[in-house]
Amino acid sequence: MFASKDFDVLIVGSGFAGSLTATILAQNGLSVGLIDRARHPRFAIGESSTPTANFILRMLATKHGLPELIPLCKFGPWRKAYPQLTCGLKRGFSYFCHVAGQEFESRLDHANELLVAASMNADVADTQWLRADVDEFCFRLAQSRGCVTLEAVTINDVERDHEGGFRVSSDDGKWRCRFLMDATGRATELRLADRFARHVTDSKPTKLRTHSRTLYGHFANLPRWEEMLLAKSAAALQDFPFRCDDAALHHILDEGWMWWIRFENDITSVGLVLDEQRFPLDPSISPADEWQRVLSRYPSLLTALNSAELVAPDRGLVRTDRLQRRSTTCVGENWAMLPHTAGFIDPLFSTGIACSLAGVDRLTTSLLQSTDWSGAELRGTLADYERATFAELALIDQLVSGAYAAIAEGSFRKFVAHSMTYFAAATCWERRCLVPQTAGAWPLLFLADHQQFVQTVVELESALLSTSELAFAELCRERLAAFNQVGLFAPALPNMYGQTAAPEPKDLKFTNSDSSSGVPGLA
Repeated sequence: MFASKDFDVLIVGSGFAGSLTATILAQNGLSVGLIDRARHPRFAIGESSTPTANFILRMLATKHGLPELIPLCKFGPWRKAYPQLTCGLKRGFSYFCHVAGQEFESRLDHANELLVAASMNADVADTQWLRADVDEFCFRLAQSRGCVTLEAVTINDVERDHEGGFRVSSDDGKWRCRFLMDATGRATELRLADRFARHVTDSKPTKLRTHSRTLYGHFANLPRWEEMLLAKSAAALQDFPFRCDDAALHHILDEGWMWWIRFENDITSVGLVLDEQRFPLDPSISPADEWQRVLSRYPSLLTALNSAELVAPDRGLVRTDRLQRRSTTCVGENWAMLPHTAGFIDPLFSTGIACSLAGVDRLTTSLLQSTDWSGAELRGTLADYERATFAELALIDQLVSGAYAAIAEGSFRKFVAHSMTYFAAATCWERRCLVPQTAGAWPLLFLADHQQFVQTVVELESALLSTSELAFAELCRERLAAFNQVGLFAPALPNMYGQTAAPEPKDLKFTNSDSSSGVPGLA
């Protein structure tokens, strides 16, 4: 415990993003304090990594001399290096569209299924993160690099000091820092934008397009979806490019969707995400009753979940109100929020880890490269960070809201066609990472700084409700052609994509500019 201490940087929130930020800054010679109101290990919902996220994680490890992080970039090396650190195999994304009142059955034409591979095999595959394990691993890594850490601390007050830094106090002590960072996520306790932003603009969450809420927990003994399909019919499963449970598995429902994220310890993260506009929260119904009420409409899911056991959190299913949020600003004079504190949209396309890691890179680079934290240089790079963070949030909001519009219309075919906007964006970005950085820049995640792509996404969502299924799918194919580098819309088998993975990178070199450097073939 440190009762009183001065730091260069004080970070509040020790999830993986806050801890990695602390590790990088300490590795580069800054004095760093890391505070959290909880203790590790602690429950956090499971998350899926992606090739985009793994590219950035590998870059951070290489750039800052953190070899401990390299194995976390792929499933095979992770299991060999850290067998005690729980993860799951993620070969890609799988989707299964359910009809209320009917058992799910695979079809020979796969019209109610979509599988998109993100890796060539299990050894180089992405991973499912059991956040309790990963967060604690990153927290201990920060300690190993000299960060001063304190857990189970509740902050009482934050105030400016006369030198432009901050004084932070709690019952456990008082600390001063030159730079304050909020990595607390949704449960933010610092409210830096409300207290210290010089110019607050109106950007309320209601301006975000997506409206969803969720119920979630971790379950043991959940049957594999593949086994349930085999029990019905084995005819169509031979077409799957990978085992469908080795993925971020999505069940598409009338009300929204459900995720299954499976770990190797027989625990599965399960979440029910509901369209908040069509199915608003009714506090008179308990989370458990609402969960059962929705499941009762889908016999296959009801059978699966009734045979499973909720094991975390101890208090039972977590239920949220609207997930979407965005701070008025995420930077100020000698303070900043990490992306998950600045805002969040929805887990539909597994964008969370990548956005957090991109923010870690931008913020640490901004601090480490600025020669004067009180000058215009740092203010400029922080402003660039804010523009990048909010641009990525805005695009993710557009991508996800279009998918919900297709779900609300009851058209899985339109959902599949619209989801290609995400897969085109992600695969373009991943291939951009393999191009020598001659311009000294890399694009924002998911092409959020590519005006043609952003406009295409806006126009496709506008057309979704006014065109037929066939016409909309053809429109998506035409409008995304310039961004389609992996054979989207033309799989060998309907809705079965086995070849979207980027080649294995040999020498990733990233710099930190959010200027639009384009994508190969899109200049």
